[in-house]
Amino acid sequence: MHAREHRFAFNGLLHVIGTRGPIAADSWTADARLGSRHLHVKVTPRRSDLIGVTYADPRGGSRVCYHTEVADLELRLTQGDEVLARIRRPAAAAFEYASESPMPGLPVLI
Repeated sequence: MHAREHRFAFNGLLHVIGTRGPIAADSWTADARLGSRHLHVKVTPRRSDLIGVTYADPRGGSRVCYHTEVADLELRLTQGDEVLARIRRPAAAAFEYASESPMPGLPVLI
């Protein structure tokens, strides 16, 4: 990601593996730091775009997986209190969420 004269390269194996963030049925967020810069990522699916399928869990039982290829994406790059860049792109990210039970109000198609 480039913002003005700043470059945020966050593609090393340890960076990618070490970055985690909470996931829920309605969004996934992650925060990454590189020096004094901070990248906040948020992926938000629209409920109407989620497709639910059931699959056998290799550990036993089954899971319901909801997926979309058109979730909304937001990126915010900051340094201290200064916002270096903010990008919002509708329908620009994939999203997947699995649980042991179906989400209320969302049908499971398969």
